[in-house]
Amino acid sequence: MKAARIYKYGSMEEIRIETVEMPRITADEVLVKVVATAVNPLDWIFRSGRLQYIIPAKLPITLGWDFSGIITEVGGEISDFAVGDAVCSRPEVFRDGSHAEYIAVPAKDIALKPRTLTFSMAASLPIASITAWQSLLDIGELKEGQTVLIHGGAGSLGCIAVQIAKSVGARVIVTAAARDHDFVKS
Repeated sequence: MKAARIYKYGSMEEIRIETVEMPRITADEVLVKVVATAVNPLDWIFRSGRLQYIIPAKLPITLGWDFSGIITEVGGEISDFAVGDAVCSRPEVFRDGSHAEYIAVPAKDIALKPRTLTFSMAASLPIASITAWQSLLDIGELKEGQTVLIHGGAGSLGCIAVQIAKSVGARVIVTAAARDHDFVKS
């Protein structure tokens, strides 16, 4: 299978598209054929080496964290998912990532893809959702009746942050580019 890998930290010139072995799954994992994968700021920050002391990965490594796809194989201990299920995930950061044709993922790290979303939409959710949730609720402790300003409300992170803030009953003020005003009004 093809995968985007790095052998050392650095610029984007360090990325190599190469043929690698198919991942093998353990009893608590699923094998997913990647349909869509996202590129986040975290990806280039990781590739640059800025996170090597926080996320001590063993190189070479396949890049990528957000993805969606179809399960092609399930481990023997898995009962919540089946071959053919459409899923999305942000897999563990210490192992090979999602910029590949297939990825092995612990079943605890995946979710069914929302039926109303395309694979591309679902691949944009995991890190943005985690970031919005942690920022607003875990760190910001946003509560019902409070007011929050969300910049870039039409982007994946901003869009999710707006929905989370509204779900807790906060008053939401949103900024967006002029071309996105109709979108953020809805």
